[in-house]
Amino acid sequence: MSTVLIKKDIHFGYLWFFVIVHVVGIYGIWYAALYARMSIGIAAAVYFFLVHLSITCGAHRLYSHESYRASRALQYVLVVLFSAAFQGPILWWAGKHKHHHATEDKMGDPHSPHVDGFWYSHMGWVMSKRGLLSAPKQYLRTFARRDDGVFRFAPAHWQGEYYFRLAIPMAFVVPTLIGYLLGDWFGGLVVIGFARLLLQYHFTWVVNSAGHLWGEHLTGKSTNIWILAVPTVGESFHANHHHSPGDYRLGRKWWQPDPGRYAIELWALLGLAWDLKIPVNAPTAKA
Repeated sequence: MSTVLIKKDIHFGYLWFFVIVHVVGIYGIWYAALYARMSIGIAAAVYFFLVHLSITCGAHRLYSHESYRASRALQYVLVVLFSAAFQGPILWWAGKHKHHHATEDKMGDPHSPHVDGFWYSHMGWVMSKRGLLSAPKQYLRTFARRDDGVFRFAPAHWQGEYYFRLAIPMAFVVPTLIGYLLGDWFGGLVVIGFARLLLQYHFTWVVNSAGHLWGEHLTGKSTNIWILAVPTVGESFHANHHHSPGDYRLGRKWWQPDPGRYAIELWALLGLAWDLKIPVNAPTAKA
């Protein structure tokens, strides 16, 4: 089944934003290949990794599934970095993800390729009023109830309150400043800003689309896609995750690369994270 966006369902503000990101981002990739100095490319890769770490370790494993606990200082770092991903307030992201798990590959799933087709699940839903504006209120309420002084969500609520005042500087101004310090402010804007953001989007979305179609299966229709493990910072072990969502590890075996897991374990050694959850019987997927 395939869902085609119809005019009355299109969120034109987001549509034009994504058009601009794609046009400038593709130009940024071209600029990086032909003109930018190597330091710009390295800075873009590092910024990409740090921001994607905030997606998987912050929005996903910490807030969506509470698979570990984190110090308030670490949470502030994660929510500020997450703003550079330009994927909405972090608790909205987490609520939408809870919605996805509750309706996995059934009617009501906000981005299932089995319900709405590959392209809608990959990127069409983020330009759709139905996909974006159907607020998962019943899932968002869980964050308010659990902000009880033990596992605090105050940094995430703060990030939501100041979202655009954080997202625009983190996504575009900071990359431009990094480029300026490296001697190429324009390269900072189009490579570290736009090209990095373009890749950040597609490596996030591919878990929603390809991660429910191709690769190793365990239960349900979610899959593990090994080749995407590093650029998605572990997120492509999606079958593992759907089998036991509360596990802080997405790569469960030593040979399954999961940079997000390694980061959480390092933070635990430093005393910044604790209560790392490993559910009983959390196997890995097989073809």
